[in-house]
Amino acid sequence: MHGLLDGEIARQERLKAVLAADPATAGWTEEGALMRNYKFLQFMDTLALYFNLRHAGDRSQETFVHVPMSEAMDAEVTVRPLGNDRYSVTPFPFKGGALEVRCFGLTTQAKYYKPLLKEFFRKDFTRLRPGHGDYAVHIVMEYTGDPPWMDLDNLAKALLDSVSGNAFADDHQVARLLVERRVGDREGIYMRVEAMD
Repeated sequence: MHGLLDGEIARQERLKAVLAADPATAGWTEEGALMRNYKFLQFMDTLALYFNLRHAGDRSQETFVHVPMSEAMDAEVTVRPLGNDRYSVTPFPFKGGALEVRCFGLTTQAKYYKPLLKEFFRKDFTRLRPGHGDYAVHIVMEYTGDPPWMDLDNLAKALLDSVSGNAFADDHQVARLLVERRVGDREGIYMRVEAMD
């Protein structure tokens, strides 16, 4: 048993060394970040048990303690059944204000993305109250072969119009916008919309 524990500790140290060597992931190895992620993993494990070990009719309101909202603050998170397979989670511990959308395939007609995503938001998106305040938007067009003949500003306009009224009330709330194209394994459009602090 002692050898198994020593091997696991050595494995963790190797992983931390790899992460620490990369500037993009070095912050993940700091003690505060490790403890936050450890506690969040505990919460996700117990939340999974809440749903998987109980029949829906047996699930009642339950409070989970020491759920990290940030490196500096923990909270008690209460899950309450609302009926019809819906639950409220208060306070919401997951990173708030972020929306990611991915659309596979490319067309050089940027205007086609607006009705496509509008239809998605109308039919398949869980309706939320649009947020107010500033937002950061990152749009990526990934392609294979030669770059498509498309103006990125037109693509951005079509995508921002499709999100207005859903993630945010109006696209004038976009305070930071990054639009880029790059070679990818599969052609498509990726967009991330995130509320700024």
